[in-house]
Amino acid sequence: MAIPAAYNPILEVPKMSQAAFNLSHQSQSRAVVELPIEVVAMLKAEARAHRKSIAQVMMDWLEEQADIREATKRLKDLKSGKTKAIPAEEVYARLGI
Repeated sequence: MAIPAAYNPILEVPKMSQAAFNLSHQSQSRAVVELPIEVVAMLKAEARAHRKSIAQVMMDWLEEQADIREATKRLKDLKSGKTKAIPAEEVYARLGI
């Protein structure tokens, strides 16, 4: 999986000459990933700025991407009429809030 240069809500990834990276499994719980120097520098800066590990920054980014995919799918379903929005007042009434 490569971090797409076109869209990245956490990191602004510059276009790089080296688009792919290597992934080799070391154990069941860890893997070694070789990334372009530019990406590593950006990950380090992001980790420092938010006082997180590089692994946590990457996991947060992946989680954000999953959220974006889910929101996009739900919005598409809503626009197509496959699903419908329920007004908050109706939800509150159903829940007795």
